Amino acid sequence: MFTAIYKKDERLLRATKLEKLAALLPESIVWVDLFNANDAERKQVEQIFQINLENVEYALERETFLKYIETKDELFLQSNYILPDIEKETAYCEYIASQVLKQNTLISMRNHELKSFIETRKRLEANPSFFADGHHILITIFEVRIDLNANILNKIGKEVEKFGQELIRQKSPNEKTLLQIADMQEKTMLIRQNLIEYQRLLSVMLRSTRFSESMHERSRILLKDIGTLMQQIDFAFERLSYLQNTLLGLINLAQSSIIKIFTVVSILFMPPTMIAGIYGMNFEKMPELKWSWGYPLALCMMFSASLIIFALFKKRRWL
Repeated sequence: MFTAIYKKDERLLRATKLEKLAALLPESIVWVDLFNANDAERKQVEQIFQINLENVEYALERETFLKYIETKDELFLQSNYILPDIEKETAYCEYIASQVLKQNTLISMRNHELKSFIETRKRLEANPSFFADGHHILITIFEVRIDLNANILNKIGKEVEKFGQELIRQKSPNEKTLLQIADMQEKTMLIRQNLIEYQRLLSVMLRSTRFSESMHERSRILLKDIGTLMQQIDFAFERLSYLQNTLLGLINLAQSSIIKIFTVVSILFMPPTMIAGIYGMNFEKMPELKWSWGYPLALCMMFSASLIIFALFKKRRWL
């Protein structure tokens, strides 16, 4: 399907049918959003704007460092958009969308329903006078994406805060708790990677003469917002590292306590074991073996040795 936003009598209208799109002048169209578009819809757009969308996507896929290509008449770029994972409610994943600026028209291509495009369309319908051409729409998509990333980051921050409070109350930290921290770190790194990508795109766009000074100013503001979010991410990483170290410390304490118990038990039984070993030797001349009270004496020695060691541990506060 597709949605075309076009100008008519100083108003922005919407077209969703091919025959309507074919009747429009290319210069009146400010945005064509191709969402899971079929071949007929793509060919119609290619015919109107004299562009090969398949070649555009292929060229962007070949760009390994930055998905950004600028020619005399067009600008091609590709960016990632973060959405909650359908299979895992607490996880996030990235989806790709491509954008083409042909003169003053934005052509977007995507295969997933992305909230950035939905919110941009709402803003466009609420304030059509703010969107003179495709350049304004493109930068608005980026603004919405950064705002959504900030919301996700705030959500992760609340998860970290809640997790920290639970960790303090938790008496027996385990492997599951450690994996929860690793999961929050992965989500934070995903946001950071996404922001770095937009940071590079905006920096390249600032060097372009295609955009007006007002667009450059909005790009600079976005770069400042990204810088602020980066600081928030650094704080989240520090907090997660602190929680991870705290958790590892608690695990080490629990393991040390267990080892301490085994050590004490082993030491308590060492003297009785030694005494039992002495009287278990097969020597002929061992007078105690013939004493009538030899067995009670041996038991008393074993018990007394263990009691003395236990009292010593208590006095030294090792128990």
